[in-house]
Amino acid sequence: MNRDNYLDVVRCICNYLIVLMHASAALQYCRYGGFEVNFWTFVSGCLTQFALPALFLISGYLLFNNYTFKSYPKKISRRIKRLFVPYVVWNTTFVIFFLACKNFVPRLGARVESFGLESFSGALSKILDFTIHPLDGPLWFLRTLFILSLVSPLIYLFLKSNKIVIRYSGFIILSASYIICYRTGVMYSLLMTYPLYAITLFYIGGLLATSKKEKLSLNFESNWWIIPCIIGLVLNAVVIFTPSGSGTPLYATFSDIGKLLMTPGLFYIVSKLHVETISGNRFFTYAKDMSFFAYAGHFLFCSMIMHTAASYLGFMNNGKATILILLFCVVGVPVMAGVYWLGKKFAPHIMKLYDGTL
Repeated sequence: MNRDNYLDVVRCICNYLIVLMHASAALQYCRYGGFEVNFWTFVSGCLTQFALPALFLISGYLLFNNYTFKSYPKKISRRIKRLFVPYVVWNTTFVIFFLACKNFVPRLGARVESFGLESFSGALSKILDFTIHPLDGPLWFLRTLFILSLVSPLIYLFLKSNKIVIRYSGFIILSASYIICYRTGVMYSLLMTYPLYAITLFYIGGLLATSKKEKLSLNFESNWWIIPCIIGLVLNAVVIFTPSGSGTPLYATFSDIGKLLMTPGLFYIVSKLHVETISGNRFFTYAKDMSFFAYAGHFLFCSMIMHTAASYLGFMNNGKATILILLFCVVGVPVMAGVYWLGKKFAPHIMKLYDGTL
């Protein structure tokens, strides 16, 4: 199996799973619970939780593949173009959009005020926000990954050791310190910004990339990987359907463990597909090319469609969440596909800033 095609399929699926995950914002318009709400909560809270962990694992693997201290400047230069530039460009776009529409859309007007976007310092702080949530919320992944890339030489000190105790002690020390901080509430906001599962999977990706054993790779093809995936899925389900624990350090810790256990499941599923056939499909090629754009822009395009439609559905109870989520995904993503096509056709150089291909 071609590694690049295999990872392309995984990353493409991950980007669209993140879009589906955030479609659960439609649940805020449901006044009552019930099967419909529980179903979409399970979809967004469990079935999409492969996405970000898998992306961190792939990113760590690719960064540390053929990594040396001399290669660090070149790798960081690439990540400035692929991560930092889109992070700034998308957040700037959101600031401009919010300011332009604040007088027409009360919801955006409230956000402009709460974020302090009318002042230069307020807008700049949200564009370059390195704590908790940036203005374009999903982009916290880009920011966290960029910071991890910046400190990668420190991680590589552990990874390059020939002694297995040292190679794995970095992972153990990291995990133990985070769990202690979670349990004690120390540096809680920082830990939410750079969560345990993200750094752990980034580190594991580095372990796989620097291993001298050929069998260690991102091809989780063994059927045994189904077991930890199912355990992680059940753990996440228990966590999301136990509201009393929401927001606590213990809740976050168990949620992270669930994500860690689930992550190999996505690679396992993709390993069973005809990757070469999928990669050669024209529809998939376009979906793959625009998947980063969809990931970065869905809070603007899909959310706008959903929130606009919600105001017309009134006090409808049954089916409201399903309608809004389908509009979010089935209408919102094609709208982005159209915008992406126009951008690539008429302003290709500008689009490189938005789709991370600069």
